[in-house]
Amino acid sequence: MDVGTGNGWCMDSVVPSTEVAERIGANWPLERVQALDAGCVARHYRYQDGGGWLGLISSVTEPFCAGCDRARLSAEGSLYTCLFASRGLDLKTALRAGADDTQLLGLILERWRVRDDRYSELRTLGTSPRTRVEMFHIGG
Repeated sequence: MDVGTGNGWCMDSVVPSTEVAERIGANWPLERVQALDAGCVARHYRYQDGGGWLGLISSVTEPFCAGCDRARLSAEGSLYTCLFASRGLDLKTALRAGADDTQLLGLILERWRVRDDRYSELRTLGTSPRTRVEMFHIGG
């Protein structure tokens, strides 16, 4: 998984989740099932023997940037609207200046309205930005 700049990740080593499902299904037959939440980014499968289920996230081979509704708040008080963003929205300064819930919500909604995070889509096209936050820094 592409978790940062220090692990030697490269697209040539990616196994598409469709292939992962096929490999698993060859030994333990799977059936595709609908996610309970429309915003869920995983594709869900259940084992046909009733022994459980699994979810596969295909952020590299099938990017879902346009429909992503995820955000992360770092320990330093920055809100990241993409797991691979190069910078976050500084909420700590607003909090320390006395911003109330309504003001914070306004900052977050405005950031979400203008966000243009498309790292996975751009990475797939081979045009991704080289700098980004390290995933471990924001709880990836």
